[in-house]
Formats: sequence, structure tokens, C-alpha cells
Amino acid sequence: MKYHFRVEADGKWFTASCIELEGCRAQERSVDKVLVVAKEVLDAFLNEPQGSGVVFPAPQEKLEGKDIVAIEVDPEIAFGMLMRQYRITRKMTQAQMAALLDMVHLTSYQRLERRSNPTLGLIKKVHDRLPGFPLEAILS
Repeated sequence: MKYHFRVEADGKWFTASCIELEGCRAQERSVDKVLVVAKEVLDAFLNEPQGSGVVFPAPQEKLEGKDIVAIEVDPEIAFGMLMRQYRITRKMTQAQMAALLDMVHLTSYQRLERRSNPTLGLIKKVHDRLPGFPLEAILS
């Protein structure tokens, strides 16, 4: 999953602003540093606090231009964000999602909505039981 940033120079500063996520931006004194900070900012931006009802727009397929850079979301953060958004858009509670995935403890599910590294078994359950869950988005 990659979001796109427009990188602009303004005197001694470089600014990277995410095209798809309003308010997600970074500023540094070099292009290399602004891209590193943009990745950190992107991951932090998408790793919403638990209980948040924010549904982020999906990244656009392909944006091109000499000032546009695609920055990959950490897969662990992408998975958690997509789990949270899947639940919210279907108006489900965390307890309902936990039950759907055969999780005995609610906290086990809640951890999935944060930075998480699910097992292959859990990924298989997500694939089988959550129709339309965009697992492929994490890999692209």
C-alpha cells in the first residue's frame, strides 16, 4: 500500500505533502531527509488511536509526475488500519469482529487494529470470513 506525496522546495526547506491524506506532511532541509520523515509521518498518521472512527481514503492507483513520490505504508500498520476501516464501514463492534474471527479475548482483536503482525492462520480467517477485505492492498 503506497500513498503519494508531492515534494516541493521552498528556499532551504523541502516539504512533502500527501496527496490523498489532508494534513499529512513533512518538512526537512534535504530531499532524502524529507522522504524519511514523510514515511514516519505517514505511518503515524494511519496508526490512529484505538476507538477512532476515522476512515481514510484509499491511495490512488498510480500518480505520476516529477515531483510525486510513492511512499509505502508499513505492512503492520496497513493491516491494522484496514481491519479498523473494515469494521467501521460495516458498523460492527470490536466484539463482533473478535467473535467472527474466533477470538476469545477482545484485547486480542483490539491489538489487530493497531500495529500488528498477524499469523498466517489469522490471515486465512480474515480472507475466508471478511468478504471484500483488501489483503492485496497491503502487498501492493
